[in-house]
This record gives sequence, structure tokens and C-alpha cells, in this order.
Amino acid sequence: MADTPKLKDYFTAEVIGEIGERICAVHPPFDTDTFVTNALGSAWEELTFTQRSRSIADALWAGIGLDVAATLDVLVAALPDELDDPEGVLNESFWCGRSAMRLPHTPSTTSMQASTRARP
Repeated sequence: MADTPKLKDYFTAEVIGEIGERICAVHPPFDTDTFVTNALGSAWEELTFTQRSRSIADALWAGIGLDVAATLDVLVAALPDELDDPEGVLNESFWCGRSAMRLPHTPSTTSMQASTRARP
């Protein structure tokens, strides 16, 4: 099991950068480089998944710099389009796209649907 990645390791600098790029695309004053630097902090490797999530959220909040309602509008606008097919967004990979990582123990939705149909 040593080869199995930890959930916290899905938050890479590349993924955080892509989140920043999505935010910047809908809110140009957002500084992606500062966001990534602030999100990663100095003790990134020691942080748990929850602590990393909080660090990213705090860096987003500081970087967007708007009131709550406007910040929510920016975050919603930065989300990718919904998928017609259930494969993808938070099923087998994270939503960021280019650096999406496959979850090692998640069967594909197609195989789950096939096995469900095969049952009486």
C-alpha cells in the first residue's frame, strides 16, 4: 500500500495553480502566483488534507478580496461546465482538468453501472 497516494497529495502546486487560473479568468484582479504561494505556505508537506483545504480556502478568501456574496459569485463562475456524462468531476478525478488525478480505488462509473444492471 506504500504506492497508494494519500488524499492530501491530490492538492499539488499545479492543481492549486489551476484553481487560481480559473479564478483569475473570471476575476482578473486575482493574483494566481500570490494565491499559490499563500496556499502552500511554509509547512505544506506536514499539513493534513483538512489543513490543506483550509489553507487553500484562506488564500482564496484573501486573494479574491470581495464581500461574501461577490466571492461566491466568483467561485461559482470559476466552476467548469456540468458534465453530461457522469465520468469525471469528483467521480474518478478532481475537477481541475489538466492535472486531474485518478482515484486509485474508485471503479469507473461505467463498470459500476454495468454491474448494477447485471444484478437481478
